Amino acid sequence: MQEAVRRRGLPRKLYTDNGGPFINDHLKVVCANLGIRLLHAKPFHAWSKGKCERIFRTIQSDFEATLRLPGQAAASLEELNARFATWLQEIYHPRVHQGTGQTPQERFAQGAGSLRTLDPQLDLARLFSTREERKVRKDGTVRIDNLLYEVDLALRGLKIELRFDPWRKDPIEVHYRGQEFGRARPLNKHLNSQIQGGLHYERA
Repeated sequence: MQEAVRRRGLPRKLYTDNGGPFINDHLKVVCANLGIRLLHAKPFHAWSKGKCERIFRTIQSDFEATLRLPGQAAASLEELNARFATWLQEIYHPRVHQGTGQTPQERFAQGAGSLRTLDPQLDLARLFSTREERKVRKDGTVRIDNLLYEVDLALRGLKIELRFDPWRKDPIEVHYRGQEFGRARPLNKHLNSQIQGGLHYERA
């Protein structure tokens, strides 16, 4: 979504189905940060998201079909994403749609006036960050997805807010009551075990 916004501008509404990636709190926060109204299709109302289903079918029958040809399988996720982007730009977008009589890029240009342009100074990556609260343990660590990270020892015993890209988890900004306290670091077990003689070390 971040790349789509960067390339195409800010929509006023985002209309999705009720799949997990579209109903989580992170997407709600991102849409709120960008001033986008998040709308969900009603369950069991397939007709209300017919355009979405149609593009999925086209991707499966066209793009995905080429990947099943001998020697055409993508070797990595990065290669898959690059080839999909190429397919969109060079094949799908310039091809006339039977229902509209226009190419997708012509259709987009026709309604582009309703999009909002991005402020060049906007820190888009920060607006796409998720925010999670954690209580800092006695050894100065917090846990994210079963991994331990170290934060400023002054925050021990306090509830802090962590802001980070949920996909990369780097960097992880640490905030407490509106003030930033640097970044969380992956746990160094050896150094952490020496905090106060190891009395407060909590093993993973």
